[in-house]
Amino acid sequence: MLLKVGSSGEVVKQVQKFLGLTADGIFGKGTEQSVKDFQKLNGLTPDGLVGSGTLAKMGIKVEAASAPTPNNAPSAGASTQRIKLRL
Repeated sequence: MLLKVGSSGEVVKQVQKFLGLTADGIFGKGTEQSVKDFQKLNGLTPDGLVGSGTLAKMGIKVEAASAPTPNNAPSAGASTQRIKLRL
């Protein structure tokens, strides 16, 4: 699974909730910038794309094609930094 600008759905909502954004389920430019900021803070390539590495760092588990596990908190012992979005 790879989320990017133009993607939509429940997993996008989970990512937006994790980032402290309005969770409308539509991956737009604001979500992309917040993802890039999160990636920079967490040692990931800041490309704005949400793949398995970014999802794992966020603690979001996706089963099957698009059925997310209701777990948007990082796993125990995970070291992640959240960001505050300035609008």
